Amino acid sequence: MRTIELLPRLNHLLPAKDFFKSSQPKCNEPQPIRLNNFVFKHFKPSLTPVKCIQFFSTESFYLVYAMGDTVTFTINGNPKKIKPHESCVLHDPTGTGIWLDYENALSPNFIVIGIGKPQQFTAEHSCFYKFDRVFKQVATAQMGYFKGKPNPKISDKIIAITNLNLETEANELIFEGLLFNIYGLAMLQINEEHNNGYKKFGGFSCKEVEQLARVSQKITANPGSDYTISSLCRETGLGPNKLQQGFKKMHNRTIIDYIRTKRLEKAVELMKTTNLSISEIVYSVGLSSRSYFSKIFKHKYKCSPKQFQQLQRE
Repeated sequence: MRTIELLPRLNHLLPAKDFFKSSQPKCNEPQPIRLNNFVFKHFKPSLTPVKCIQFFSTESFYLVYAMGDTVTFTINGNPKKIKPHESCVLHDPTGTGIWLDYENALSPNFIVIGIGKPQQFTAEHSCFYKFDRVFKQVATAQMGYFKGKPNPKISDKIIAITNLNLETEANELIFEGLLFNIYGLAMLQINEEHNNGYKKFGGFSCKEVEQLARVSQKITANPGSDYTISSLCRETGLGPNKLQQGFKKMHNRTIIDYIRTKRLEKAVELMKTTNLSISEIVYSVGLSSRSYFSKIFKHKYKCSPKQFQQLQRE
């Protein structure tokens, strides 16, 4: 078994490869992604078992999101659990260290997003200091953590960030924007739960968030399938109202609007990558009316499907 140690500081001089210090530095596991004061690491199943991770930093925050098995963190000898699709912000105020343990050493599946204190003395308005001011409001801040209710919006951003290809500079900007977005949502959740007693983000269990995330991924991967509210309710085990509330919280749109958006995005992809006719594309994305498709396409993209296709072929 290996222990991975997270070094004390995140700063502009720290290479990404040094952020997670492994006792087997020559292993072939992916290196953390380093962007400005953020460090991102997705721990995935590996042939080399890793049983625990250790944090040592009084000048960093670490947002941990459990994708698969339950993750246990220990601060000052007090263990707490992060269940699948829950997130928790960790901070080591005393420098004594934070330990992360997970149930299956061969199949870890969780994400750590670290943000460090900037080196500039005039960085009061940086993400780190903004988050620090909000974090200090939490009753458990002195113990080094904030663990809120399952948050569908954070789950949605986590899904987006894990599916992003970083081969282009444009996607790097999107990636960094998602990191800011995730920390912003965590700040909002701290404020809401601190001021309103868990009212706004309550009402969804870890299992319900997992079902919402799973069915959202299914719609994204297969937008052309025939979806109804009834079939999605059966699949998730949620009632119609709960399902609608979940999509509104996770995606800020209704189920029907979410499906429509994914169908249009798939249609655009097909126009760019295939020679299918407009009619063929309409049926392949799960629609039956070309006139309806043209109407919603023009509303979203400000041109007709035919005009868009011609531009792609020029």
